Amino acid sequence: MAQENENNTAASVGEASRRTVEGAANTARTVNDASRQTAEAAANAGRQSAQAAANAGQQSAQATTNAGRQMLEQGVQANRQVFEAWAQSAEATLRATFEVQNTAIQSGRSIIEAIGSSNQGVLEQLADVVRQAQQSTLQAFQSQLRQAQDAQNAASNTNSGETQG
Repeated sequence: MAQENENNTAASVGEASRRTVEGAANTARTVNDASRQTAEAAANAGRQSAQAAANAGQQSAQATTNAGRQMLEQGVQANRQVFEAWAQSAEATLRATFEVQNTAIQSGRSIIEAIGSSNQGVLEQLADVVRQAQQSTLQAFQSQLRQAQDAQNAASNTNSGETQG
């Protein structure tokens, strides 16, 4: 019976991990779709700006350039907002999954205590490994977020310099 409980606990942890991965994949697809739509909108705005500049005089070209810069800045801001919302959602999903895992471990611990099993040490080791994996996953996720934000800031600064120059 203790082996069956350990198997059920391991299956619960595995299922929770699978759901976390699926949730992260769905969130990534949503962010990718939003980014693609933003890029398409920015490309369309750029095409429209170029056409207006070709048909108008110097003043019209300057006004169009200013409008394009504003649209680009708005697009960058919208992208940041989408990314930040995704990041917060993904982290919240990770934390919720960890809570489910911890609850499953606590349930297993209660069952083992109730039957007086000698496998309590094994469960404690499993719980420690799961908590370490949770912490490592969260740290890796946060590190990747920082890298993505740094890259986004660098790209934003590069684009800002190009539109001003």
